[in-house]
Parts: sequence; C-alpha cells; structure tokens
Amino acid sequence: MSSIRAKLVLWMGSALVIGTAVVLAATYVLTSNEVGRVFDEELRQVAHAVHLREDWTQTRRIRIARPGFELSVRAYDKTGRVYFETALPSLPADLAQTYGEGFASIGTQEGAWRVYTHVTEDGVVQVGQALATRDVLARDLSISVLMPMRWACLITAATPTASSTFTAGMLYEFASAERMVTAPWKRPS
Repeated sequence: MSSIRAKLVLWMGSALVIGTAVVLAATYVLTSNEVGRVFDEELRQVAHAVHLREDWTQTRRIRIARPGFELSVRAYDKTGRVYFETALPSLPADLAQTYGEGFASIGTQEGAWRVYTHVTEDGVVQVGQALATRDVLARDLSISVLMPMRWACLITAATPTASSTFTAGMLYEFASAERMVTAPWKRPS
C-alpha cells in the first residue's frame, strides 16, 4: 500500500463513493419533498373537486372510497353539521372542523394527519391523509427513483477506478520496458 498508484486508486475510489453517497442522499431528500408537494396538491384538487350539491346535504351520508384511494373526505356546513364523509379511510373523529382555507398538519389520537380545508358558500370540505401513509408512499417512491441511479453511480464509480488501475499498470510496465531497452546514446556511462 506504499505505492503512489495504490494511494491514488484508494483516494479516487473514496472520493467517488463519498460523492455518490452525497448525490443519492440529496436526491432522496429532494424527491421526498417533491412527492410531499404532489400529495398536497392532490389534497387540494380533491377538495376543490367536491361540489356540495343539494342531494348531498342530507345529514351523515357515508361514501365508500374505491380501493387504493388513500384520502379521507368530510363535508359539513357552517354550523358543523356533517353532510357526508368517506369511510375506509375516514378522517379521525377527534379531527377538529376548521373554517379557514388552507393546509394544516394536525395531531389526532390516530396519529398526525395532513389536511386541506376548502371553504365554499355551500359549506366546508376537508380532505386529509395520515402522515404515516404519506411517509410510506413518499419513501417507496423515492427509493424506486434511487435504485436505477444507485446502480448507475456504482458502475460510474467502478469504471474510472478500474481504468485508472489498468492505466497506471500499463504506465508502470511501459516505464519498466523503456528502462530495459534504452538506446545506446541514452545509457549512462
């Protein structure tokens, strides 16, 4: 390990591994944040898509969400009377009814929820998603983005390290051969 070539290969390999780790960590964080923004936009879009029609204003109607729908919806009037809500998933019973438009992260007995509230003339629509569910989905999506990138980074890191070892070996062999076959006018006297 005392040769310059071995030290150079070790330093280059270490720099590539550290650089790869930094790139992967930054990509994971950025992807997770972007997925969170996408989920927030989905909450907002669903809340704006719900139209409080006259046939929905009967008290306590329950809607069954389709399989795979991870958002909970609750609609109520300005007095707090619930028009309808989704079942499975449903918003926690202890989730406070709010009358202000916007996003909120709210702690409940069932855990933390991300909720968007949309206020209209006809009533209020709350759309929420458990933060635990969001975190699992965001992590799965972020990791699926990282897997091909991880392999690409490992291949990229391995290629220069292998090629630099090969090149250094070739240069060493060339220098050795040159010393052995030195022209007579270059030989030391």
